[in-house]
Amino acid sequence: MTRLFLAAYESRAALDHWVEFAKTSKPINSLLVSGDVILLEGDIPISMTEWCISRGLHVQSIQAGCLCCLGGPVLKTQVVRALRQHRPSAILVIGGTQARLSDLADSLSSPL
Repeated sequence: MTRLFLAAYESRAALDHWVEFAKTSKPINSLLVSGDVILLEGDIPISMTEWCISRGLHVQSIQAGCLCCLGGPVLKTQVVRALRQHRPSAILVIGGTQARLSDLADSLSSPL
């Protein structure tokens, strides 16, 4: 069974800081293992790409606008695609500054 985690970032600087923190964080490093997937709203920072490659993680950008407002079907499609292509033990969905995690969870739990 694949675990699904939801997160949001306040700014691009906060996301860059999270990547730096993740490099040495034992909880994050035990949460995501090689083959797992990160789905990120918007452009992927170079620092995140490098970190994911070094850990064997797959990172994909979702360019659908706000995930909870416009991207429901797009997000579901990306999650299903990641499950089929990579068979990860975990998927981390990171929404942008306007993402409401409760709306993301509702979107993923409802049928297309």
